[in-house]
Amino acid sequence: MPRVLIDAAQVVVGGGIQVALALLEHASKSTEMEFHAATSSEVKAQMPDATCDALASIHALPNQSSALRRIRDISIRLPHIAKEVKPDLVFTVFGPPYWRFDGPHISGFALPKLIYPVEHYLNEVWPWTKAAACLTNALKAWACRQADAWIAETDTVRKRMHEYLGFPLDRIEVVRNSYSTSFARSLSNSRPQEPTAVWTILVPSAYYSHKDLERVPETARLLQDAGQENFLFRFTIPKESSNWGAIKGMALDFGVGDRLYTVGAIPHERFSELYLSSDVVFLPTLLECSTAVYPEAFLAEKPLVTTDLDFARELCGHGALFFEPRSAVDAARALMEVRSSASTRARLIEGGKKALRQNYPSPEEKWREQVSVMKKFLKGKG
Repeated sequence: MPRVLIDAAQVVVGGGIQVALALLEHASKSTEMEFHAATSSEVKAQMPDATCDALASIHALPNQSSALRRIRDISIRLPHIAKEVKPDLVFTVFGPPYWRFDGPHISGFALPKLIYPVEHYLNEVWPWTKAAACLTNALKAWACRQADAWIAETDTVRKRMHEYLGFPLDRIEVVRNSYSTSFARSLSNSRPQEPTAVWTILVPSAYYSHKDLERVPETARLLQDAGQENFLFRFTIPKESSNWGAIKGMALDFGVGDRLYTVGAIPHERFSELYLSSDVVFLPTLLECSTAVYPEAFLAEKPLVTTDLDFARELCGHGALFFEPRSAVDAARALMEVRSSASTRARLIEGGKKALRQNYPSPEEKWREQVSVMKKFLKGKG
């Protein structure tokens, strides 16, 4: 029986945790291969006991205070774990791997900054800022090449990986993203929420600079100036973090400090509650390879408002109301349209259902596609 090491050591926040948890849950039930896992402490903490017990082995790396220390641990410890497990194949959930395996190594790709020009996601491109971003991207691109093959989540990303990074197309497989089984399960077990007087705008994102979350305070001010009442933006950023402090400070400067709040970083199993108790989902992102927010909004049947960019158009179809990137004015316009128009809300929800069927496999279908890729490269080894 082939032995596979799933490398989820770099997955520490956001939608990547959902992807890792779903992959590990399916792997724990597989009878086709023997699965071992190397995970971050953040992934390990959210793994159900049944998943942990069913995997052949689990190696959890300690939590680190900085990305550099995490990279150091990965580059040192993963080769030792591979030596102990002796896998026939390594499957890195999301790279870059930062270590070399002497055998077939597949890596998921979720680094949109490597496949878009820096001007696409930097608001102010100072020469030294641009130079630092280009250097960081070059180092990550080099680290990505430690793998032998890569998995993209959309055709757009696959084409851009070939165009910007020079990765051979025959070494890039497309396995489309999905919602997680646990999200769907908790959603079906949850009771519908009663409408409230407060219009709640969910911003379900970890903090990354390219998510453009700093745009929200200005958007809130424009909504307030337009006479909108009883609305709140709900975030999922840790309350004690400096990033939330900065966003909250901006909200106070705009005079909308009471319009933004955060529930903090909550376990994935509770995310369905956030969607069901919100009225609209808002994602002002500038970059994505894929995101769980889109299919989760569609599955929860919530209107989605997001930026008008190529990846969003491919994934959302008619299931989202789009606005101009970096434009708080256009974002506020889109949100007000959703709030005021029942027909717009109904159209977006129906469009979301269609996009979910057309653009996203079920969790089980995604797992079968992942297994198919593993078998392909195991066969290539033979």
